[in-house]
Amino acid sequence: MLLLKKLYATWIFLYVITAGLRQATADKHNVQGQTTRTQLAKVGFPVELTCSFAFTESGYLVSWNKNGVNLVKHDPENSLTITRDGRMYNISTQEKTATLRIQDVSFDDAGEYSCRTVFPVYGRPEARNWKLVVQDGPILNSISSVMENQTLSAECCVTFTDSRIQVKYLWSIGVLLVMTDRSNVTENPTCSNVSFTATRQHHNKFLVCKIENELNSSTQERINVTFLATIVIFSKQMYDNGGYQVVIECATDGHPIPDVFLQKKVLDKWEDVMDVLPAIDRVTNERRQVTWKFYSRIKYSKQEEAYRCLANNTFRYFDVSDVVMINIKLTFDVFLLENIQAIICVFVASVIIVALLVTFRYHQKKVSRNVLPVVTRFSRLVRHSMHLPSNFYRASNNQAPTLPDVRNIPGFSSNIQIDQSLDPYEEVAGL
Repeated sequence: MLLLKKLYATWIFLYVITAGLRQATADKHNVQGQTTRTQLAKVGFPVELTCSFAFTESGYLVSWNKNGVNLVKHDPENSLTITRDGRMYNISTQEKTATLRIQDVSFDDAGEYSCRTVFPVYGRPEARNWKLVVQDGPILNSISSVMENQTLSAECCVTFTDSRIQVKYLWSIGVLLVMTDRSNVTENPTCSNVSFTATRQHHNKFLVCKIENELNSSTQERINVTFLATIVIFSKQMYDNGGYQVVIECATDGHPIPDVFLQKKVLDKWEDVMDVLPAIDRVTNERRQVTWKFYSRIKYSKQEEAYRCLANNTFRYFDVSDVVMINIKLTFDVFLLENIQAIICVFVASVIIVALLVTFRYHQKKVSRNVLPVVTRFSRLVRHSMHLPSNFYRASNNQAPTLPDVRNIPGFSSNIQIDQSLDPYEEVAGL
């Protein structure tokens, strides 16, 4: 009996030793035998390392190591997700996967990572190896302002934790590749320099530096090109409620946005038009194209008037536009628009005068109708005193009769006395 116990204990010991040696040999074989995959990560961005296993056993643990140092081990007492030191470890027993997620990558996270399964009693272990390479950049230096037709230079740099990685740089402005001639590009293991002649077409566009790898990271800087002002002029004439108006438009192109002046030729000299202020009508930000409008009310004249525009955005340089000639002739429309107030005043005055004349005539007729009966009675009185026939005088057309001069009447005697006691405003009996 004692011998049987010794034999059983020996068998158990040998089994454990054999299993341990087998597990250690399998672990060593799998960790070293697996192909190491390279994962590229960018500073400040997240990255995930995922291990997939092919075994069918259950009840396993997952151990994560970095540079040979254990980071975390999932055991039955731990949850499926573990957060530690800014990292999140997760295992899925159904899908047989383990994931390590680093939320905010830094250079310190670079290194050799491995995840492997561990069986408490017996199982076929598996391992996966990762090499995490951290990239910082690309970083494009700040581009200063440059004058048109001068050389613009820029430098783009990128840093990797593994210096053996080859870098390919791509330069572009919009959709146009700058790198058409290798003579204007110089490169070293960490940086690329480009230079080209700046034109006004480059202004306000982005110079892009791109690193061609699995991340395809890029960075960009806006190009600021200064160039001298140019200006063109054109005009149009219009009517409005206030009179005859001329609009002179001056379109400028330049950076910085130029100042614009309107000038009029007086005799043999050009003088600034100070009483007309410009209004910015339209600005195109891509190339700083600006349209200035000058609104001016110009009276008709027999001679043409000359106008031009000036633009300036740098010291001691003015760009002069062509000259436009404006001649507003005296037409009926112009006369009507310029004298509309006077015409209205004359019309109103005429209406008032006609109304007064009509009113005066009406009152005159009314007075005449009131005087006629009185004069008629007086004429009867005269005829009665002078024994004149009744048809000696008759008023006609309802007008007040005019008394005849009795001294011119044949047979009239100056000794005839008119009875003064008679009231001419009273009815005379028998008349």
